[in-house]
Amino acid sequence: MAGPQGQVVASVERAQRAGRLSAKAARNLRRWLTSAKYAEFHAQLASDVTQGHWDELEDAFCKRIRFETAGMRGPCGPGPNRINTHTIAESVQGVCDYFQASHPGKRLRAVIGLDTRIDSAWFAQVTAEVLAGNGVEVHLFREPRPTPQLSFAILHFDADMGFMISASHNPPSDNGLKAYGRNAGQLLPGPSKDVIACARRVRNGKRLSLDAGRLAGLAKSIGPEMDALYHQAVVAQARSSITSCTPRKAKIVFSSLHGTGEKSIIPVLRAAGWELATNLFQVQSQRWPDPRFRGVPNQKPNPELNACLRAGIAMAEQLGADLVIASDPDADRLAIQVMDPRRAKGGVFLKGGELAAVLTHWALSQSAAHGSLPDGGVIAHNMVTNPLIDDIAARYGVQVRGELPIGFKYIAQVRDELDDPQRFIMGSEQSFGTLIGSYCGEKDAASAALLICELCDHLRRARPEPKTIRDLLEELWLEHGYYAEQSATVPVPGEAGMREIARAMAGLRRRFPAELGGRRVLEVADMLRGTVYDPQTGGKLRDSGKAWEDENILVARLSDDGREWAIVRPSGTEPSLKVYTSLRADVPDRASLRRIAGSTDETARRVEAELRTHMGL
Repeated sequence: MAGPQGQVVASVERAQRAGRLSAKAARNLRRWLTSAKYAEFHAQLASDVTQGHWDELEDAFCKRIRFETAGMRGPCGPGPNRINTHTIAESVQGVCDYFQASHPGKRLRAVIGLDTRIDSAWFAQVTAEVLAGNGVEVHLFREPRPTPQLSFAILHFDADMGFMISASHNPPSDNGLKAYGRNAGQLLPGPSKDVIACARRVRNGKRLSLDAGRLAGLAKSIGPEMDALYHQAVVAQARSSITSCTPRKAKIVFSSLHGTGEKSIIPVLRAAGWELATNLFQVQSQRWPDPRFRGVPNQKPNPELNACLRAGIAMAEQLGADLVIASDPDADRLAIQVMDPRRAKGGVFLKGGELAAVLTHWALSQSAAHGSLPDGGVIAHNMVTNPLIDDIAARYGVQVRGELPIGFKYIAQVRDELDDPQRFIMGSEQSFGTLIGSYCGEKDAASAALLICELCDHLRRARPEPKTIRDLLEELWLEHGYYAEQSATVPVPGEAGMREIARAMAGLRRRFPAELGGRRVLEVADMLRGTVYDPQTGGKLRDSGKAWEDENILVARLSDDGREWAIVRPSGTEPSLKVYTSLRADVPDRASLRRIAGSTDETARRVEAELRTHMGL
């Protein structure tokens, strides 16, 4: 091969011989450099090769990006291990192949949504063109909308599948694709494995241009009428009367972190009685859609990181606001800062499980007060969510489906298994995700925002003096005991990181610590293998009765009642290892709460530190 292209290919071959590129990466890179199919990337790849960006090229070309149970997400760019037109098209084709094989002869229907990230609109168009090319009727959001609104639209259109172009709270360089089934929840492991198998066989996606799709009656745009229907469904979850609570006393500051939350949370709160620039304020520096998230510290738009709320906190202090709320870019998760100058300057940040607990209390207490708790009502949460939720549910006689694997799709499955979806009251995750009601199959920052703002307003009206959400949380601890909630993410990026995660999990399975934080580990449940074993001897105690395919989770039980545990698992969405801890302590009176909470929190941190040391991380 002569000319500049030949020189670039020769450089790739030299890099392979020198050990800078693996054989597989070099083979894939040569194919992308020489095939007309990838012409759009030729100049960029030639530049990367010329400048010797071998580590980046190795990572981009060493394998095909994984389409996993939560879809796929990762950096955008050329290569089979990146998000680009080709990997999106091939993955969508794989999903389409699976659904067409499962429903032979049926005219399938799909809904596509997108967030505010780089190239989201283009990737959404590619997705629509692949589906239309396969004869699927496509309903496409033409502007960014929240992920839960996509889920709502799947049910509204009685669609067979849905796709969301989003990478949630990942860095600005990333994008991704989430796949949904007919129940408007993300695909469960069984179907996901079949989808993954189909996606791996695809090398090209069938495509029909949007214009041709429209002429054929296959491609249809979703208009603003869908916004109104979705907002009505969310507002219907309110637990307080709007007429009796207007004007609202609670003053709220909201940030969308440059994402889609303004399209859901603002109209929902306005419908519930809040007025912009009167008792509802937006953080202007983080308001406008920005795929680079330049108004967010370190460009990491993750509301789990309290730094993301700093601009909102400063604004709340100036305005004398009661609450700061922030949604992630695709507006399915919500975090809050309770402004309470009596306790701390700048307010108090609630952890994900603490927020879920006060939302559970408000939803159940108000439904009980109004006589609207459904017979056989159910709430659901995953296994790493604060057990305080179970105590609150027991007080109101509500069934709990806990110990679910991580992923909101399992919570959506609980709703589907009920004889009446109206029995499903709410579902929560430790990672700041909550759904109130059954109007969609995904966590929704809008319904969480509605109820937490209602609660804040209710407490603001308390007599003889106003209360805060933190006051309520302390009352719950006094009634049910203090729960220390600790979670840590250990980043281990790249292929080397994946090997390190596998090594750490294998080491824990061989020898789990017999003691953590000065507490004896009673038993360890291996959720992947469906077994429970004794960490003292390594001997199997029993079958757990639960073997969750593709759920690589180890649960160390630290108490007989199941309220105290340490859980380790690889992340399903990013190259990292997750460690969660829950410890409980009785609180005899308010005077001892601070001391007991501090001591229990410190022990929880020790548990996490000892686990990380044991794993060598």
